[in-house]
Amino acid sequence: MKKIVLCILLVIALGIPAASYWLGTRIGSVLEVQRILLETQYGVPITVLEKKQGVFESTYRYRMALGPAFTPGQPMPPLDVVGVVAHGPIPFASGSLRPALAVMDLSLAPTGEAAAAWGKMLDTIPELRQTSLRTVFAFSGDSSTTLAVLPVSRTIALANGTALDVNWHSVTGRLDMTADLDVMDLALDAPAAGLRDKTMTLSMQGFSLASNAKRVGQNLYVGTSALALADLTLTNTVAPDKSFAVNQLAVKVRSDVRDGAMDSAMTLQCQGMALPGQTRVSLDSAMSFKNLDAAALDAVVGELRRIKLQQTPPQAQMQVYETLLRRYGAAVTARGPRLELERFVLGLPSGSVEATAFVAYAGSDSLPETLPAILARLTAAASLKASQAALLDLAAAAGKNDPSLAGPFGQQMVETAMAGLVAQGFAVRDKDGLASAAAWDGKTLTINGKILNPPMP
Repeated sequence: MKKIVLCILLVIALGIPAASYWLGTRIGSVLEVQRILLETQYGVPITVLEKKQGVFESTYRYRMALGPAFTPGQPMPPLDVVGVVAHGPIPFASGSLRPALAVMDLSLAPTGEAAAAWGKMLDTIPELRQTSLRTVFAFSGDSSTTLAVLPVSRTIALANGTALDVNWHSVTGRLDMTADLDVMDLALDAPAAGLRDKTMTLSMQGFSLASNAKRVGQNLYVGTSALALADLTLTNTVAPDKSFAVNQLAVKVRSDVRDGAMDSAMTLQCQGMALPGQTRVSLDSAMSFKNLDAAALDAVVGELRRIKLQQTPPQAQMQVYETLLRRYGAAVTARGPRLELERFVLGLPSGSVEATAFVAYAGSDSLPETLPAILARLTAAASLKASQAALLDLAAAAGKNDPSLAGPFGQQMVETAMAGLVAQGFAVRDKDGLASAAAWDGKTLTINGKILNPPMP
């Protein structure tokens, strides 16, 4: 009996380390596949600087090349991160006892040229060093990553000696991905943040971002995204005309492929905007882009990512894009794409300005190279309606920067302009305001039913 127990213990003692090491090898393959996919699909160069595999734990050091810096012509310093990977089947090295392929904890570790830039930022706001970025890998290779940024409230000294108050509440995020990156689900929440110095205060409340995407074809992703912002306010006590506020902003984007055609739509709503020198307005808009050939568009996206990875010089990019347009333009537009502004309502204190529009393209052969030939393949229409009270609001807002447009004189100018537009046929009276409608059928332009140009041959 004792021998049986000893044999079992021996198998366990040898089997667990062997299984852990084997899973460490497997997670290495999963990480490499995802690194290549992220680089090819999103154009983010990621280099493996170092890899050390142990029995229960491995360490990876990566370098990510970021985009251009704020200074034109200068790239941002690369960002180095270290990933400590606890192997399954029970990744106890990470403090977790839940079965998993692996658990990886990422941390910032700038070295070399990056240490000067990123290291200074981390020293200024040390809470960033405690940012938690943990990924749990299932045995299938699917992963779930969670982000947690600690809250900050401190005063930092800028290079010019100015004291800047910095604060934000805890930021959280989540990213779920399949092993092949075919499906990705993302969420980010930043409840509040702010910056303040002796002349300026910038505050943000209630920011959230959510996205769900799935890949169709080789390069094209479709799905839904939603951005919400409760409040963004900039107050400048020295230059009040540079102050602004945005309240209750919501942006939603949706895309899908049906019967080989790519359709997308976007809505943008904002309950209140106060821009520099302007009155407070609201905005409600919706637009769509339909009937792009999905297979051709998928090929174009792949080419664009390849061009980005090749780091084509700016002076040569235009020629590359022109070649791409000639190669794929006819295929992308073969289904008759249609761009439509379904709704645009600008709300002002005393009225509104409303507009709709669309432009559609027809033709399955090569793209025309002259403007008349392009216009012959287009049909379009647009409508605009505004109340007189709304037009007066716009004149009053303009009068804040131009006194000649303010007061009774500004009202008289609006009324004179309205009468002139009606007399010339560009607008018609609509209750207490104006309305206008234009249409193009490929040959003739009409405004309010009247032909404006001789028909094109």
